[in-house]
Amino acid sequence: MKKSEILRGRNFFKRIAHTGKRLDGHLLRCTYLVYDEGAASLQVAFKVPSRNLNAVRRNRLRRLMREAMTKERSLLDTPLAKSSVRVGMMMFYKGAKDVVVERITLAQIRKDVGMFCRAIASML
Repeated sequence: MKKSEILRGRNFFKRIAHTGKRLDGHLLRCTYLVYDEGAASLQVAFKVPSRNLNAVRRNRLRRLMREAMTKERSLLDTPLAKSSVRVGMMMFYKGAKDVVVERITLAQIRKDVGMFCRAIASML
């Protein structure tokens, strides 16, 4: 991901958290906000809670989410270019009780991220 595609700034995080729309997958939750400031772009942030997970597991989950977003991003590129709006996304690891963190695969994460991208693309 490019540096410009990373969601930064406390104000954007607050704005997305309070006024954004929410999508739920099996392992992940996505909160997103469509706004008309600036050129068409997508900015993404990834969050994995520290409770019950050590740094190695949190970093692995973040890495998987980043890779899945890189692969599924093409679903959003065309609708974003047509609508010329900015989208801010925050993805959270929900922490399902029936899932062992060490056994989570890229395919599982990619399934949720793909569902989020398709849902956002259909709303643009």
